[in-house]
Amino acid sequence: MSGTTTASAGGAVRAFSVSMRSLMVDSSVASMVPLDPVDGSDACEAGDHPISATPMTEHRKPNAASAAVLLDSTIHGGNDASRRNTAAPGEPGLVCDAPTVPLRDDMFVPPVNPLPPLDGLQLHMVGIRGRGLRPLAIVARHLGAQIDGCDLYGDIAHPELVAAGITVGAGHAVEHVGGRHVVTSSAVPRELPEVAAALAAGRLHHRADLLAAVMAARVSVGVTGSHGKGTVAALIAAALFQHGDDPLAIIGAPVRNFGGSVQLGSGPLVAEVDDSDGSLSRISADVGVLTNSWFDHPIFGRSLTENRRDISVFLENTPIDGHVILGRQKELRPMARRAQATVLVLGRDFEGRTHSVSRSGEVVEVTDLDGSCFDIEVNILAGNLADDVAMAFMALRSIGLSGEQAAVALSALTGISRRVELVGEAAGVCVYDDLGKHPESLSAVIREIRKRTSGRLHVVFEPFLHADLLRWRTRWIEVLAQADSVIVLPVELRQSFPVPRRAPLDWAAALAERLINAETRLEAADVVSQIARSGDSVLIAGCVDDLDEVAPWVLERL
Repeated sequence: MSGTTTASAGGAVRAFSVSMRSLMVDSSVASMVPLDPVDGSDACEAGDHPISATPMTEHRKPNAASAAVLLDSTIHGGNDASRRNTAAPGEPGLVCDAPTVPLRDDMFVPPVNPLPPLDGLQLHMVGIRGRGLRPLAIVARHLGAQIDGCDLYGDIAHPELVAAGITVGAGHAVEHVGGRHVVTSSAVPRELPEVAAALAAGRLHHRADLLAAVMAARVSVGVTGSHGKGTVAALIAAALFQHGDDPLAIIGAPVRNFGGSVQLGSGPLVAEVDDSDGSLSRISADVGVLTNSWFDHPIFGRSLTENRRDISVFLENTPIDGHVILGRQKELRPMARRAQATVLVLGRDFEGRTHSVSRSGEVVEVTDLDGSCFDIEVNILAGNLADDVAMAFMALRSIGLSGEQAAVALSALTGISRRVELVGEAAGVCVYDDLGKHPESLSAVIREIRKRTSGRLHVVFEPFLHADLLRWRTRWIEVLAQADSVIVLPVELRQSFPVPRRAPLDWAAALAERLINAETRLEAADVVSQIARSGDSVLIAGCVDDLDEVAPWVLERL
């Protein structure tokens, strides 16, 4: 392709400079896309209004809602979930199939409570084995904090915590607290003795307070959004590692380059920022990246409008000399309206397009702000890989890498656990693993796999939350119908309220001969290995931590 630089792994290594590089948008070379009004608001260029950002101490606490009690297959309850669970106009495919959904009544987001400097600080973390707290515990210890924690499963050693020298106690007791500051997450009930005692003493902190303290210590990139944030964050972190910048990284899934979800470096911080409970409004990053914004997490009882308001505060918190990077979804632009930082929009100021695809990756053409193009060979898959690579490229440019350096370094990422992960191949069958947490993201994953095969696609699907099935029943059926066969497991049971074990009965009629019910994961592995033949692909999908055990079982049986 003329005028295009091709990038591959390798290249010179330069020390990271903590000074932010100024990237000004040249309107003569930017591809301008008009802004459309969203929800009746006036069209407005993102970043046009230099209004002071909302202070990080002002946290909009999410609406807590009483749980709708689920008995058998009938939902009862007086919560206003039908209002809160309404997607914005124009949201594709997100049709409300249930007037109410079962909500968590134990979700607790502690009040904003900034932490003191971490060096030497004593922290006790409740639920420390969880994927939200475990990486932060390891990073906080790396930064000098004294860490211990407790968990219901504390008697089962976690290798990452053991390697970090962090002690974990089993069960919960007020004696765990002592004079420590206590860190928890929204998944931890407020009734636990440690949580109640720390709240009364003014020493209770949400995990977002800890992440805010970590990010304040470094030049930082924070990536949020409904989907793709883990892929974008991993691309950025692996690229910085390849470039020799020794990043400190906190990713929501294990990254092959690092051998885990954390990379302990002395350079810039790259963090995946959770958007589910509104706590991200406490956080400020030098570069804030927003991949997309869909209605998600119906179990929390928060509306899309509430979620977008909290994301807007996160973007407003970006300092004036920083950068806000937005995905191509048009609804994102009004969300950055009050940002003082330079706002860069995918599809307007820079671009990413798929040039060619292979079984294990693709070549993405990225167009920089000045119109220069780079072909980047990426050895991973993602539901919207070209967009993810382009946003990661612009984040790297925003913290000082040249276009050529960013393009070369971005080819370094070798894989992310359960993010359209090609686990292996046996008997001519490729086996992939993905979270499959939302119908729209699963649809994008299926499209990506279909690009790479002319054979049949078999999906093994384990639903995570019955609320998700109820809320998007029609869309789940439409998405799963894109597969040639669908092996459905019972709803994952580790939840704080009773749910029916089976998927909705009308799935059988809607999916017809595609649908196969399996009672156990081993049965699902047996079934899919029997029906798959050479040239086919198998996708394991479900947002359950230990579902990654299924793909190896399938490969063994092929």
